[in-house]
Amino acid sequence: MKKHGLLIFWIFTFVSVVMVTFISSRMFSHPCNIENIRKTGVIRFGISFRSPFSYLASDSVPTGISVETARMVAERLGIKNHEFQTRSFDSLLDWLNLGDFDVMAEMMFYTSERAEKADFSVPYLRLNTSIVVKKGNPLAIHSYADIIKSDARVMVFKGSFQEKWASENIHANRLVKCLSFEHSVSALEKDEVDAYMAGTPVCKATMETSATPLDLIIPAEKLHPALPQSLLACFAVPKGQLNLLEQWNKALQEVIKSPDYLVMLEKYGFSPQDLP
Repeated sequence: MKKHGLLIFWIFTFVSVVMVTFISSRMFSHPCNIENIRKTGVIRFGISFRSPFSYLASDSVPTGISVETARMVAERLGIKNHEFQTRSFDSLLDWLNLGDFDVMAEMMFYTSERAEKADFSVPYLRLNTSIVVKKGNPLAIHSYADIIKSDARVMVFKGSFQEKWASENIHANRLVKCLSFEHSVSALEKDEVDAYMAGTPVCKATMETSATPLDLIIPAEKLHPALPQSLLACFAVPKGQLNLLEQWNKALQEVIKSPDYLVMLEKYGFSPQDLP
């Protein structure tokens, strides 16, 4: 028994050392600060591929409204080399703080809970949330309250604030958590879900991609009483990197006011009304 307990102790110790070494190497091999970014001339962006915010163009180069906004900000900061790393949406902030990339360049709504993990930029878009349902809306879903009282199988994006709401209000046996844009389209096409809750632009992109006819529902009530009706999309930097955040915010505000940004908005299906 003593030998068995000693073996478990040494295994636990070994695993702990490996984990600490791994985390330390992530955090210090490439410090996520503006001085290091300027020194190397490279800025690393974390994305998760959610159309129309981030996706691969026909030439396999990342693009989308969030990606191109991040590129414009980096160019204004004088940083010409942009690298992109893909992570699941629900893990982006964790990898950001591990030092895998310098800026979370995915569309993410600001919430106080997320602000505990990272420092958020000034907003660059103001968006609503919606519900995608089957054509003709057979379950008569017109609000979030209707979703709660219905028997609808509901899909949300893993890591989204819609997931948090759904987990608190919908039984687990009718809740599907998708991990990618392709998964959300596939689930609707295969009749695995009855409703999909997401940001309005994501819902529209899903409808445009799906071979199954769908309808868009924009509820009148708020998803969370504590949040505004229109939510603010922001970038994020590692917690405590205030110099990076300050310079990023300054450049971002200049980009948003530029004529080129309005042209870029229209390219991806947005308008000046979507500005913060």
